[in-house]
Amino acid sequence: MRKVILASLVLMLLFVPISATASSGLTLSETIKAMEKARIEAGGADKTEDPVDWNRVIENECLIAPMYVCVDCNWFCVTVCAAEAVYADSWYHDTLFTKDCKITLLRSRGAMICPTCQKVWEQYDYHDCWEVHDKCNVGNYDVCPMEVS
Repeated sequence: MRKVILASLVLMLLFVPISATASSGLTLSETIKAMEKARIEAGGADKTEDPVDWNRVIENECLIAPMYVCVDCNWFCVTVCAAEAVYADSWYHDTLFTKDCKITLLRSRGAMICPTCQKVWEQYDYHDCWEVHDKCNVGNYDVCPMEVS
């Protein structure tokens, strides 16, 4: 909606004759201010934009990634993988060129730490970390959700 309003303002500026603004006694900036005032009285930008579903944001179902800040040094914390490589599961898959490629899933624990003061704020349970493909060209595939792995 903002793009439509901006485009209409630009078109108005391009096609409004200078003599029309001079004969009305309004300068160009006053004309734009009058248009903006009329837009605000009609509901403003807040009424025309899509509403935010705050329930989804609070329940962390959106793509908003929370950033934790260290209380000790006021720096952003990061999630770090312990790289333990504990065996979790294995299965087979077929590709166009290979048959019976064994996939081994390795898991690891993680933690939320501050990179500057090295304080550990949270420790996480096991997560999927690596998929090791024996025969196909995928090789060792990193599936770790941690920021530093």
